[in-house]
Amino acid sequence: MAPPPDTASAAASKGLTVAIALMAIVGTTVGASFGVLLAPKTDPAAVRSENGAPSPEAAPAKLAEVRGNRDVATDHVVALEPIITNIAGPATTWVRFEGSVVFKGAPESDRGPLPRQIAEDLMGFLRGTPLRQFETAAGMEFLREDMAELVRLRSKGRARDLIVKVLVVE
Repeated sequence: MAPPPDTASAAASKGLTVAIALMAIVGTTVGASFGVLLAPKTDPAAVRSENGAPSPEAAPAKLAEVRGNRDVATDHVVALEPIITNIAGPATTWVRFEGSVVFKGAPESDRGPLPRQIAEDLMGFLRGTPLRQFETAAGMEFLREDMAELVRLRSKGRARDLIVKVLVVE
């Protein structure tokens, strides 16, 4: 004989409640585990003072971590002469470029002609660049990266980066 319909629905309801409770426990456990794994680790060197501010002893370690392994404090910036030239695209299109080069280390006395040579190289590079290179943000980023690589090659690794101040296409 089959049990009455009320007891069958009560058993199904009880089973559903147990299943939902188990899923809640499993979900909470998995969420807590990921929270522990992904939580930021505390730096033992970053000792806090009594008022909650980082201690002065932790500053040099944190500064070295931010800088990486390069000493940014000794870098210096040399401004390039403005460059005005036509480009490879339509012959009536002109470009004006103003920028600076970031050199590694202290200023050297033999760097005198290097900024002028870099400016001449950049002018030649811009002269061969088509207009479509300037039309998109990605094209501009590729252009800046290519120009920075050209600066690093011309300076034989003494230059670290190129800063683009002005780039006007007319």
